[in-house]
Amino acid sequence: MILVRAVHSDQGTVLAPNQALISGEAWLRANLDPRSRVLVVDRAIKTDLVRLGFPPASITGPDDDLAAFADVVRSSTRPYYALTVPAAPPATAQPSPLVADLMQGASPLAAFGTDVQQVTVVQLPSGGKARFRQQLSKDKGSRRQAGQALSQNTRITADGALSRMLSDGMLDLRAASMLAVLAEKSPLRLLPPPVDPAGRQVGAPIRSIRFIGIPVAALAGIADGLAADFHPLRMHENTDHSMTWTWSPIAAVPDQVGG
Repeated sequence: MILVRAVHSDQGTVLAPNQALISGEAWLRANLDPRSRVLVVDRAIKTDLVRLGFPPASITGPDDDLAAFADVVRSSTRPYYALTVPAAPPATAQPSPLVADLMQGASPLAAFGTDVQQVTVVQLPSGGKARFRQQLSKDKGSRRQAGQALSQNTRITADGALSRMLSDGMLDLRAASMLAVLAEKSPLRLLPPPVDPAGRQVGAPIRSIRFIGIPVAALAGIADGLAADFHPLRMHENTDHSMTWTWSPIAAVPDQVGG
């Protein structure tokens, strides 16, 4: 789910979307399944997302039940998202207290623009703030542990910069786990992956891997056997016959913490 907060002028009217907001909306469309339910608290942004391909039936607007939405987020172990924009001035309408409470403890995934015009995508604290903090901490440790194992794996060839990326825990845990599975099938060479600038701006894990060494036909069967949480968002073959796999944006792999 995505929660979008509106920008207001000192006259209380919604400002025309700036480039940062346009980029943030486009990023959501490119990186999330459009069938996901979307919660927005501004009708203009809801219109934008529908125009970008999100089905109207999947979008919950400002007149819907925010209390029910908040309850779902707090009781769920699945990822929920928010797109935040610069806050409204004090004299204008403020976000619902339920919305503000959900934003506390959120984890940034991507940022667009700078300073007062910055638009940020965050993941909301599913399962409650304490559980989410624990999940983030465990995921960070797991990423570093998995990455260090990969950097020492003799079946994976990576240059110094890529090896440091792995050992520093910068690679998404789903991508790191996938590399370990692939290396069991065949030796492979790791190549520089495409990096999401908006994600790197907030220090989010790298969600793509690019590799060569495994026949394309063999990769389809491997991907089909993955659990839903670990399945890539996109898989494609590059002109140099390397493969790039990219995962959806999350702050931590779901269900890393029990309860």
